[in-house]
Amino acid sequence: MSRSPLIPTTPRSMLTAETMKTPPALFLLALPLLVPALLQDVDHEAVEEAYFAIADHDGNGWISYGEAKISLQTTRAQYKVYDTDADGRITAEEFHVRYASVVAITGAFPEPEPGAALLRAITRSPTELRSAYDKDADNAIDKSELRQVLSDYGREEISADLLLAKLDRDRSSRIESEELQNLVGILAGPRLSASDAGDQEHLPKSVDELFGVVIEREEELDTTPLPPRIQGPVPVFRRLDLDNDGRISPEDLRALQSPLHLKARSGAVLATLDTNEDGTLSPEELRASMSSPE
Repeated sequence: MSRSPLIPTTPRSMLTAETMKTPPALFLLALPLLVPALLQDVDHEAVEEAYFAIADHDGNGWISYGEAKISLQTTRAQYKVYDTDADGRITAEEFHVRYASVVAITGAFPEPEPGAALLRAITRSPTELRSAYDKDADNAIDKSELRQVLSDYGREEISADLLLAKLDRDRSSRIESEELQNLVGILAGPRLSASDAGDQEHLPKSVDELFGVVIEREEELDTTPLPPRIQGPVPVFRRLDLDNDGRISPEDLRALQSPLHLKARSGAVLATLDTNEDGTLSPEELRASMSSPE
């Protein structure tokens, strides 16, 4: 990797024929005496600013763990040394404190690695993403593999549990097939600040959003078509409100009843419970129908 001109290196004037003949052991012993001379002309403010910019891959003003892992080579424990207020971000002020401490002790701060690995990951296709992270070779990304994806992409502001629940349309507990395309889109999308990380639009906020997915039954030859279903643990009203328009309509009930022919007509049952006579059933009307008479 080419080195930045801001990084303190041994001046060419010091690499004379005589110094090149100096035994390595003696040169190492003399290094502490040479460091002040090497650093006397270094603009540490500019170096610090440049290094922070290198580690802040997306330019949002703070360094995530994923970014620090790539650029600063930090472990979780080392990240906490930078992140003094434990808010999951290394701000410019926190980076300054750590930079100054390292320079005071060692004389120089290690040059960060650019986010090339992160950029390569963002440009992966769904197939390439699966190949890179599918450690158990099941042609899908499971929860533990998804956590690694989010970490490598610097997207810790997204919960792996919520993201899996949102993308896993067939409830297989894995992200596979066309679901991977949606994952690629989210990874390449805009990042969220810590303040709104739990409020993103594309993640579910309720049980209905997590599990209220209508699954069409597959039709097989010589079999009776079955109505669609909602597999997850949703409230009774949501299960009957098949089109999720906030009302239980005759169309919802007919779709759920098909292909059975019941003695009780769904329209007649609905009319009995429909107290405001608008032709549909509201959540309040359904609750009233199931409550004990006073």
